[in-house]
Amino acid sequence: MTTDFSIGQLAQLFDIPVATLRYYDEIGLLTPARVNPHSHYRYYGTPQFERLSTIKYLRALGLPLATIADFFAARELSKLTSMLTTQQQQVEAQLRLLTAVQQRINTRLAQIKTAQSANFDVTECVTLPERAMVALRQPYRPQDDIELVIAKLRAQTGATNEIFLGKVALMLDQQAIQAGHFDRYAGICLLFEPGDTVPPHQEHLAAGSYAQRIFHGTHLDAPM
Repeated sequence: MTTDFSIGQLAQLFDIPVATLRYYDEIGLLTPARVNPHSHYRYYGTPQFERLSTIKYLRALGLPLATIADFFAARELSKLTSMLTTQQQQVEAQLRLLTAVQQRINTRLAQIKTAQSANFDVTECVTLPERAMVALRQPYRPQDDIELVIAKLRAQTGATNEIFLGKVALMLDQQAIQAGHFDRYAGICLLFEPGDTVPPHQEHLAAGSYAQRIFHGTHLDAPM
């Protein structure tokens, strides 16, 4: 004799919300063994146990419900192999994205730690590695709208929004430095860090020794 289990009992056995089981029934993913025509209560048997176990397993692998429904419709090993291969590729892509995000967070934390112990308003000589960059070479003054210039730089180079996290640098040409004009910039550039998506047409800032001066405030507050 087949034992019937109410939807509440099934939910308790499989640790799954009753609302989820009702939804599975609505979309045809897990239909009950029978429905009482008077009370409309749903009842399940052991065949539904097997199907629900499979659903929970595939959901744990991250497969969407539509894909799981396709698998039940086909019930073929080749279909399952194809599903899992596709899911594996998606997971690998997500891992690459998360690794890039982790690199950005690590870099930002290192910068914050450095800033907390930095010597402000002191010119120092530092050695920096080669860095990828994109540049927009057009005159820029501190009173100009830098966000407009950044948007133009992004549009021209194909750089994505998420990499604009405070790594914008302003450029001075040699003649301006020699003339003492430190508020007349020759352009603006964006320096990339580990984890950033670098556009295909990037340039490189050479490795070497650089003069560095750290200060509090905006570009308008920068010492001239």
